Amino acid sequence: MHLFRNLIHWFKHHTTKGFFHILSTALKSYPYDSLYLYDLEKAKLLEMIQHFKTEEMHFEETPHIIKEMELAVKLIDIFTEETPIVSTTKNPITGKLENQLIPKVNTRNAHRFYPSATISPYFLYILKAKALYHKIRTYCDSSWWT
Repeated sequence: MHLFRNLIHWFKHHTTKGFFHILSTALKSYPYDSLYLYDLEKAKLLEMIQHFKTEEMHFEETPHIIKEMELAVKLIDIFTEETPIVSTTKNPITGKLENQLIPKVNTRNAHRFYPSATISPYFLYILKAKALYHKIRTYCDSSWWT
């Protein structure tokens, strides 16, 4: 019983709300899926963003680190398809509803992301978001976690 009380006391004082979010993410996802790792990383990035925003001692790099982490979270949302990137708008000429890709995608450099000659702009957008995310992780990893 004493051990159980000590364990509860430790959890109350040494864990954050983000910890339980990460734990719930880990329990609800399948560990054999790549989305599992991206969900865990997104949960940890959100916890670190909150930490940096509420931290009493700010460093010069803190706003840049927060900005990079928020961009990484948005990119994870794009290529895990959690945010819709297709909008339905009404065509002013015909009056019909049309699905449109929200961002314009540069298709001239599509061969860098996909070797096939034909690729949909939607799929290319997701591939570019994933490539940009991994580039950010490569260059900013040491500044985020130290």
